[in-house]
Amino acid sequence: MTFDLRLAGLIGSHAVPSFLCGIALLLTTVSAVWLLRKRCRATSRAPHAPQRALVANWVVALAVAGGAALIFLEMAEASRAHEAMAGFDAVLAQALGESVSPLTARLFGAATHLGDPATLTALGLVVAVTLVAFRQRGLAAFWIVALVGNGSINTVLKNVYERARPNAEVLHQLTVPSLAKGWSFPSGHTSGAVVAFGALAYILVCTTPSRWHLPVVLFAVAVAFTVAVSRVVLQVHWASDVVAGSISGMLWLAVCVLTVEWLGRR
Repeated sequence: MTFDLRLAGLIGSHAVPSFLCGIALLLTTVSAVWLLRKRCRATSRAPHAPQRALVANWVVALAVAGGAALIFLEMAEASRAHEAMAGFDAVLAQALGESVSPLTARLFGAATHLGDPATLTALGLVVAVTLVAFRQRGLAAFWIVALVGNGSINTVLKNVYERARPNAEVLHQLTVPSLAKGWSFPSGHTSGAVVAFGALAYILVCTTPSRWHLPVVLFAVAVAFTVAVSRVVLQVHWASDVVAGSISGMLWLAVCVLTVEWLGRR
């Protein structure tokens, strides 16, 4: 526990380097997984390879989803019980409040609006109309269900756990009521960014040349991660809210993508 609290203080005291290291590690990991997946597909030339690949994808996806769901439930219970996770959240928030500069807060304040409901609603309408115009009705349905479903799930989860937000009224001038409404757990901005930009990346992977696929995925990951971090830096969410929002968003996105893939195979 002492190590966890020291780590929280270290991250909070060096917010920008921690963010840069985190996003670099995340993008490197995603690139490695993507390239490995591509190589495995290229070397699979057996007659029944597509069927085996589909089964393997489902097994891996279900295993990852099950593990993520268990982590989410553990975090939810810990947030209710005020266990060690709450201590990590508090130390990190305090360190951020003492060390984040006005410029850093301003930059993350701009980035956080990429996950605003208004931004995602506008993006949702533009993408949906574009897909319908290009007669991609299946992808349009996927897009709408992904966004609307995530919003509904997040609202239900917030009302179930009813966790209060950090008291950040005096930490910096960028924390305004429009950035922090409603319950805290899980983060709606985070899950919304994960689902919206993740679903958009999937649509672009389905409709653009292969040379654009990895850059599109990396861009989506970078945006979602930046929005998630911004919520903690701006002190409108606890760190555990953001992790839980990422997990819930990824779970719902996985359900939507796997359903589309299954229907496509049929």
